Amino acid sequence: MKILFVLDYYVPHVGWAETLFRNVIERLAKKGHQIKVLTCRHNADVPVHEAMGANIEVYRVGSGRFDLMWHALGKTGRTLAQEADVIHTTTYSAAVPASILWVLFQKRTVITVHEVFWKLWYRFMGWKGFFHKAFERAVFLLPFDAYLCVSNYTKNSLRLLFWLPDDKLSTVYNGIDTEFWDASKTDVGLASRIRAELGLEKAFSTLYFGRPGVSKGLEHFLEAIPRVCQKIPHFKAVCIVSGDDVERVAVMKRKIAELGIADRVIWKGAVPYGELREYLMAADSVIVPSLVEGFWFSAAEASALWRPLVYSNAAALPEVVFGTTVPAEPGNSADIARAIVDLSEGKTVQVARKVFDWEENVEKTEKMYANGVRAWK
Repeated sequence: MKILFVLDYYVPHVGWAETLFRNVIERLAKKGHQIKVLTCRHNADVPVHEAMGANIEVYRVGSGRFDLMWHALGKTGRTLAQEADVIHTTTYSAAVPASILWVLFQKRTVITVHEVFWKLWYRFMGWKGFFHKAFERAVFLLPFDAYLCVSNYTKNSLRLLFWLPDDKLSTVYNGIDTEFWDASKTDVGLASRIRAELGLEKAFSTLYFGRPGVSKGLEHFLEAIPRVCQKIPHFKAVCIVSGDDVERVAVMKRKIAELGIADRVIWKGAVPYGELREYLMAADSVIVPSLVEGFWFSAAEASALWRPLVYSNAAALPEVVFGTTVPAEPGNSADIARAIVDLSEGKTVQVARKVFDWEENVEKTEKMYANGVRAWK
């Protein structure tokens, strides 16, 4: 099968969506499918056309995800769509040209939906949220043959908010690298050295890792720290945060200064992926304080390591987490503090193991390529 992926970004651009599609695309290619990827040229150093292994070719147009919306409709995009058996796209910007290519060439088109913000756009963006909400609505009014939803929460959001028919919707959970996120493969010596270097040996510690975006709730974790310290005087927070979003990182560092908790927060920035497992194992617990999530790899990865986990009882997170857990009210710093203290005291909820497997993801994706309802009959 010839499959055209129309994506906002693709590797070497770094992000959780890129992780998802790299895993799906590489596995589909190994099964013999011919893969073409149409994405933006996010960096002048990356080539316009590149072969990335057997059966995978990447074509880059425009300079960012927004101008991809019209550059993808140029000669390259039209040629690739005409040759394809299936078009696979994703929320948000890439969905626009993919839908137009569907109209032009009547090729089966599916869309992966990562999350639905709807009215939360106002909380995240203020008055600008009106435009983001309008664009989100427009995307889900476009014609697609099938919607691959990364959680039941995402699927139900599409059903309830946009009245999309059930026969077009399918839950296809993201996978995680189970070979890496395996506690038995931890370098115990490295984890011990990290714990010592971070000064956690005599502390009770909670670790956050991921992006500092407006939906991730990091500021609410930081606001909870003064309350936690009242109950746990030896508490330490570890923040492993990508520095790509310079503005949001600056906001978080100002928050730390305003709260007077600089001596309680160990800000690491990004760490090498190969050592991330050991950092999680070095801390006593992990926190996922997001306000909304369609899936969220961090929660699944921490759970796979069986790390004691505080998480926001919001969106898809209850579907993803397992092991020793304590839920907290999203966006409520007082309740987040309560949850961290409860975890330290052993007041936890045990959740049965869940498996997020890439092979299962690809198998379900292939079925959606072959089955389903035409967008327009």
